[in-house]
Amino acid sequence: MSQLRTLFFAVFCITCALVPEGICGPTASDAPGLTRLDELLASVSKTIEIEKADLEELKRRQRDILNDLKTQEKELRVHKLELSAAENLALIETVPLKDLEKTRAMVSQTLNYSSERTGELKKLLEELSARISELEERLNTNKNRISQLRKQEDGSLPSGLLNSLRDLDKIFESKHAILLETKKAISESLSEWQEVYVRSSRLISQLNQLIAKKKEKQLFERQDKLITHLKPGLFIEDIRVFVNTLRKGLSKDFWRNQVLPLLTTGGSLVIAFLIAYVLVIIVLMHCRDALLNYANNEYRQRNYPWLCRSILIFFDSLPLLGTLLFSYFYISSRKLLETYAVSRFAISCLVTWLLTSWVIKFLRLLKGQLKGETAEFLRKHARLSASGVRWFTLVYLFIQYLLPPENTLLFAYRLLLEIFALAWFVYLLNRMGRIVSRDANSVFQRKPWLYRIIVFWGYVVTLTGLVSELLGYQYLAVFWYAGWGRTLVVSMWVFLGFAVLMQWEKVAETSAAFAPTDQTEARKSIKWLTIKILWVGWLLMALVSYLVAWKAEKAVIWNFFGILNRPIRILGFTFRLSSIVYAILIITVTQVANRWIRRAIRDHALGRSGLDEGLQESIVTITGYLVWFFAIIMILNTLGVSGTSLTVAFGALGVGLGFGLQNIFNNFVSGLILLFERPIQVGDIVEVEGTWGEVKKINVRSTVVQTWDNASVIIPNSALVSERVTNWSFRDARVRRNIDVGVAYGSDVILVRDTLMEIANNHPAVFREPEPSVLFVDFGDNALIFRLRVWTTVRKSLEVETEIRYEITRLFSERGIEIAFPQRDIHIRSIGPLEKLFKVFASKAQFEK
Repeated sequence: MSQLRTLFFAVFCITCALVPEGICGPTASDAPGLTRLDELLASVSKTIEIEKADLEELKRRQRDILNDLKTQEKELRVHKLELSAAENLALIETVPLKDLEKTRAMVSQTLNYSSERTGELKKLLEELSARISELEERLNTNKNRISQLRKQEDGSLPSGLLNSLRDLDKIFESKHAILLETKKAISESLSEWQEVYVRSSRLISQLNQLIAKKKEKQLFERQDKLITHLKPGLFIEDIRVFVNTLRKGLSKDFWRNQVLPLLTTGGSLVIAFLIAYVLVIIVLMHCRDALLNYANNEYRQRNYPWLCRSILIFFDSLPLLGTLLFSYFYISSRKLLETYAVSRFAISCLVTWLLTSWVIKFLRLLKGQLKGETAEFLRKHARLSASGVRWFTLVYLFIQYLLPPENTLLFAYRLLLEIFALAWFVYLLNRMGRIVSRDANSVFQRKPWLYRIIVFWGYVVTLTGLVSELLGYQYLAVFWYAGWGRTLVVSMWVFLGFAVLMQWEKVAETSAAFAPTDQTEARKSIKWLTIKILWVGWLLMALVSYLVAWKAEKAVIWNFFGILNRPIRILGFTFRLSSIVYAILIITVTQVANRWIRRAIRDHALGRSGLDEGLQESIVTITGYLVWFFAIIMILNTLGVSGTSLTVAFGALGVGLGFGLQNIFNNFVSGLILLFERPIQVGDIVEVEGTWGEVKKINVRSTVVQTWDNASVIIPNSALVSERVTNWSFRDARVRRNIDVGVAYGSDVILVRDTLMEIANNHPAVFREPEPSVLFVDFGDNALIFRLRVWTTVRKSLEVETEIRYEITRLFSERGIEIAFPQRDIHIRSIGPLEKLFKVFASKAQFEK
């Protein structure tokens, strides 16, 4: 019985492992007449039937996949032939631009199709790999169970159970072989499609470069068919072609072949893009409303008018800008821009509408803001011109989309537009000339050179395009007008950025002037850095924008960055210009960060520490040195200075210290001594060569002492260390002052002493401990000399002496104490000679009478 239970358990485990979920034979309760082993045999038999059906389905699916792969193999050969022809075409220099663009469209379609096929085959290959792994696990499990049953075969097994398991094993092996064969075929096809994808990608890049070069070269190529454009027969024929093409564009086939592929080629990607587009547009609309309310605030419009105008212009166009970006991103991600002309037409129309809407909105916001009749005339007619450019350009794009570039109708339309532009400019000049002559507020009366510049460039722009068109350089004419149109839009934003930054700088200076004294320096530093960074960003953005406006982004911008990253070797040092830019940026940021960190330590970390002011300033200064030390390490790392270079640099520094830099190094070391030993600290009152002053700052090379006359004395640190300096507030801010006073002989000396003590004790700035004292110093030539000694602070010593002298004069006068002054007694021994002299003067006076 134990062997039977073991055998039953083994067969049950095999059945549970092999039978799919939900497929079971009848249980013992359902068929009580069957034994358990018979039930297991029936279950295995049913599993074999299910697996046979699955095997037939797998064979049918294999046939479908192989047939599909054979069909794809034919397509694959066609695509390879097309790519080979395109690669040969790309090697020919004389291929027309039109053929290159058609070839690029064809290769782009091949690239998209191969990408889709590669994705599908990869997904199918992953499914097959997962199923093969699962089947191999089941096959191994079945083989192990069969081997176990063989060992325990003793006649107790039902007849056919082991054979059924062997049949099941054969089915598994057949399925495994089919799956492996299918996987091999799919892998081979996948490698072929991946090769096509790689070749297409490489060829697309090569064709893009060739087309870009052709377009650059085409700008200065003269078209030989200029005379044929003027023939009436060709003009009428092009009109007929235009009408027929327009009629086709309104048909169902056009929308089925041109528009639907833009929406259907992406599959689920289209739905995802549409959902994301709707969500982003909703968010942008809410942001636009909030920012428009922000810009319409009366205070901001009064203090930041140009910022408010910029916000109104930009955020009013957010829905259109979002639509443009989403459309371009979707078309570019699907690589449909080169394949379908309708996608290029749609993107061009959206760009034209967006650029002209910015200009029109800008000119509309200037209504009522400009002074003078001339400015209002220019604003009104510039807005009208922008609207005309919008509609004329949209019509031109529509004709260009329907007709090939070299046709009579498109040439005639361009020629009419260029003539009209010249006539419109001449009309505006005549009207503006009359208005300027009578408008006293016109800027052109104060600056006539500005009017001449406008006239000159207006004629240059209009006449250059017209002459280029008439001479046959039609591509140059189109590029010329488009470049100047984009330049005007860029100039508008450059001007708005300039005006906004000027207003911010002005407001920052005004707010800093009225800010508290302890906050002015740090805030001014942060605002200064922010504004300077914005100015640099404005300059770079303006430069890049103008380059993009003239289609020089690849030819100039990348070369510019290439120059910045080009290594330069000078005297054994290798560095790049970009490293110098980064180093300057690090220096600027370190300067501002150092000020902010020092202020934070001084005001917050040490403000309530109880340490004296000199020690706090020493800690702050040393912290600043550490910040600059790490900044210098970063700068050296940015510049790419190696250890060998540093050794050479320090060797040169040692030679320099031995000759011309020893004084600077001496002052630097003396500054460190002052910071660590602290014989002189910030805030101390010192006397240097008879000059009194307060130590304001201890720098790297020198110390700043501010005298009582508010003059700043710059003293080298070495002088403060090596020479004699009197520090009146070292360790103790108290100082004793002596006030001498002389009284006349015969004065009551006790009253003088008591009066002086009374004056000292009544003064609020005189310390009671040590107490003041009065000394009878000497018997002078003209007075009795008394000395009043009082203790006070260094900062108040001069005020205390002055106030005590005022009080001495007042009380001595009230109490009858005479302040002595120098006296001389003259004793005349004989007047005989004087009498003779008087007689001589008297006789002389009588003689003159």
